[in-house]
Amino acid sequence: MTFTTGMSSDSNPSTGCPHLDFPIPVSSIFPKRRRIQEVNWQRKCNQTDAGETLKRLESSWVGLVSKNYEIERACIEMESRVQEYQMLLTAKQQEDSTRDIVMEQPAQRIQSGPVDERQSQPTQDLEEKMEEDIDGEEIGPQPYYPDADKISNDPERCEEDDSEDDDDD
Repeated sequence: MTFTTGMSSDSNPSTGCPHLDFPIPVSSIFPKRRRIQEVNWQRKCNQTDAGETLKRLESSWVGLVSKNYEIERACIEMESRVQEYQMLLTAKQQEDSTRDIVMEQPAQRIQSGPVDERQSQPTQDLEEKMEEDIDGEEIGPQPYYPDADKISNDPERCEEDDSEDDDDD
């Protein structure tokens, strides 16, 4: 006995199957269907396993991406801290160098005398000014003494005043 399926216009009238030109016995169809169902079941199980594996990989990928993001944020934070410390270090070094320069300047002032405009002039000009100051030219404003008319800059007069005081004793 032969098993035939629904007839179509393209099908072979003897078999009822559009692709087969020979009749298929019924006894051979059931084991083939069983085999097809087994293959389909295995394929379905493989796809389910692959889907579960894919879900595990996706979740681990998401975890790795988030970990990578955390690492990048930590790196950026560390780089900003390093830049801050470098800026603080350069500022401190500049402050130390300025302090050293300021500390060296008083030592140089002690060795070379007070720093003023006269140091920029040649030594001969300084010597000439000192000689002029000694010769009696006024250097700056003189202090006011109310009894200045009684004070004499004449050394002979001072000696006379002292001798008069000695006679009174």
